Parts: sequence; C-alpha cells; structure tokens
Amino acid sequence: MDVPVGAGTEKAEEMLALAYIILGMAGVSFALWLAQTSRALEFARHEVEEAWAALRKELMARREMVPYVVAAAHTDASQVVDVIGNACDLADHVATVTECSQAEARLTSALNRLFAMVDAAPETGGRDTLDGLRKRLSDQYTRILMHKEIYNRQAETLNALLDRGIARVFVALGFCRKAALY
Repeated sequence: MDVPVGAGTEKAEEMLALAYIILGMAGVSFALWLAQTSRALEFARHEVEEAWAALRKELMARREMVPYVVAAAHTDASQVVDVIGNACDLADHVATVTECSQAEARLTSALNRLFAMVDAAPETGGRDTLDGLRKRLSDQYTRILMHKEIYNRQAETLNALLDRGIARVFVALGFCRKAALY
C-alpha cells in the first residue's frame, strides 16, 4: 500500500490546530477566572471602605458630643479634661484603622474616668443635662459597636479572599492589601 505524500502532515496539522484550540480555551478560561477574582476583590474592598466610612461617621458623632459632656460635668478635673481633649484631637488626625482604634480607646477611657469622678462628687445642679448626654453617649457607643462589627466582618471577608489562590499573587505584587481589624 502506498501512503499518499502529505497524509501525515495533514494529521499533524489537525493535531496542532486542536492543540491551539485547547490552549485558546484554557487561556480564555483563565482570563475569565482572573477577571472574576479581580471583581470579587474589588467588591470586597469597596464593602470594607463603605463600612469604614460608616464607622468613622459614628466615631465622629461621638467626638462631637464630648465638649458638651465636659461642659455639663462641672468638675475641676483639669487633667481628665485635658486627656479628653488630647484624645479627641488624636482621634481626629489618625491615618490607619489601628491608630483610630487606639485613639478611640483612649477617649473611652478618659470619658469613663470623667464619669467616675462625676459619680463620686456630690450632687450639683445640671445633673439632668449630664445624665441625658451620658445616655446619648451610651446609645452612640452602641451604634459604634454595631458598625465596628460590620466593618470587622467585611475586613475578614476581604482578608479571606486575599488568602486564596491567585489573590495571594495580587497581595505579593502589592495590587491588594489586607484590611486591618478594628
């Protein structure tokens, strides 16, 4: 039997074309997977940023109440008042989540000391105003805790995404970074 010239070449060309098709499909699949991963990361990052903005808004609302609380306290505790003022100033000028958390913890501590001093002092006029402000601060703190929980959940979701698959490469190359917990 005679084998026609070029018959093996046609078979090789068909195999090569099939290999190109398979490689093309794999490339398209990889590109789609990469795009989906990128979109998921962008969505998660956006959710973290929105949660952070909402938390910062609640923290700012609390800091805006502080001067009224200090004025209504009618105390001579200038050290505590200075600490509260310093804590508010610090909290206004923080850049990172960690710095904000530390500044807000200092403010909470200073407010607690102020309230302890007021509670230990003899009753004076204007106590109703202070009690009302104290209640508003307590309610505001509850909202802060709720927003803190939301922020931390969003940050944990983003961080979990960044710990998987190709996202680790994004982190290593500096395209994405993990979110700090509050």
